[in-house]
Order: sequence, then structure tokens, then C-alpha cells
Amino acid sequence: SVFQNVAYPLKVKKDTKNLKTRVMQALKEVHLEEHYDKAIHQLSGGQQQRVSLARAIISQSQLILMDEPLSALDASLREDMQILIQKLIKTYHMTAIFVTHDQYEAMSMSDDVAVMSNGQIVQYGTPEELYHHPKNKEVATFIGKGTYLEG
Repeated sequence: SVFQNVAYPLKVKKDTKNLKTRVMQALKEVHLEEHYDKAIHQLSGGQQQRVSLARAIISQSQLILMDEPLSALDASLREDMQILIQKLIKTYHMTAIFVTHDQYEAMSMSDDVAVMSNGQIVQYGTPEELYHHPKNKEVATFIGKGTYLEG
């Protein structure tokens, strides 16, 4: 069940004091408290992602890796998830490495952005730095800045 999935990190650590209260609070944070008794496969993709966020909260993760977490979601759910992820990361003082090919997600959700090409970081900086001072045409193309003059 969703409850068991979120409770798992606490059970492994044998940290079961107030287990039900803590798990239900984490589920409330990600708007899944009403689904605590459902099987994971009964949830939508967005709900399954929120279960993962609840596990990160409950285990007090300091670092989380998100690999294209919003790519399969429809536009309105994607926007809701962006807001929720940002809120949870700030509230719980987490650092997130957020892998995306979506320029809007990268620029709107990040404190810092690393633009990669062929497995190499070609530029790292704040969204504003990348937007105003792209290092090369490749970074400018990703950022969406679009006037090129060949010299």
C-alpha cells in the first residue's frame, strides 16, 4: 500500500515512534492522505511520483535525484507538480538534482542550471546568467534565446 511504501524507510531504520502520524503527515504534504490504503499500481503516474516525494520527506533526505519527473505529465499537472516540488524542497531544506530536457522547467525551477552536451557540462550558472550570457550557441539554443549572427 501507499502507507507501507512511505513507512518503509522508517521501518528499515527501526524508527517507528509515531510512525502512523509521521507517514500520514508526509502523505498530507503531497496531497495523498486519502490514498494511504491503495496499492501503488492503482495510482496515476503523478500520484506515484508524489509517493516518492513523501518517502524523501519521511527519510529526511538531504539530496534527491529526479530524472525527468514531469515529462509524462499533462500540462496542468506538470505545473502543479513544479510548485509542489519547489515548496517541499524549500520546506525540508533538500537539495535536488533535477534532470530535464525542458528549458522552461530548468529555468523556472532551478537556483542553478548545468547545461550538458555529449556528457559534458558546457555552462553552469544561475538561470539569469545563462539567459543573459550564454557561453555558446548550444547554450543559447537550449535557453531559447534566439538571434544568431554568423561572423
